[in-house]
Amino acid sequence: MKLLLFTSTTLLLLQLTSCGAGHKVCNDNDNVNMACNTFFGEDVENGEDGVDGQDGELCTVKEVTNGSLIICGSNNVFIADGTNGSNGSDGADGSNGSDGIDGSDGVDGNDGSNGSNGSNGTDGADATLNPHSITDIIDPCGDNAGRFDEVLLKTYDGRYLAYFEEKGKRFLTVLDYGQDYKTTDKQACDFRIDANGDFSEI
Repeated sequence: MKLLLFTSTTLLLLQLTSCGAGHKVCNDNDNVNMACNTFFGEDVENGEDGVDGQDGELCTVKEVTNGSLIICGSNNVFIADGTNGSNGSDGADGSNGSDGIDGSDGVDGNDGSNGSNGSNGTDGADATLNPHSITDIIDPCGDNAGRFDEVLLKTYDGRYLAYFEEKGKRFLTVLDYGQDYKTTDKQACDFRIDANGDFSEI
């Protein structure tokens, strides 16, 4: 068997390598074109173009709840939304910003309620009176309406001064203790200054 295969191969090679014969064999026998190309290095001719394939279908993407729907003709595929990743760690604090511009003054508020009255102050010390200071004014027999009455001025040291004014004239007289007197005005009122310096009408 091996001897027969070797003999057939040898004969074929002899035909291919004979003077000019190899090319003719290759041209006349299509079944040995591949072998011829191997020995002679000739290019194989391109075959005819194949039939164009069918056009692909246009696909669209539509957002739906929890995902997206890819539609290609009568076929569609649902792609679910991915889940949110875990939060990253907090970043470092930024540097402090510069102070902002001061805002405008606000509107004045309503006046507050009045505070409570303070406590009364302590009485001041009595002034030192001059002996001639007037401490009392006495009108003997009361006021005489429409006229200027004679009056008695009592001083701090206990003396009595009779004062009367009429027609631009003024009269001032010192009265003694233990005496009875009558006013010089139209009332002519009788009064007494006793030995103790007390005044009384009589």
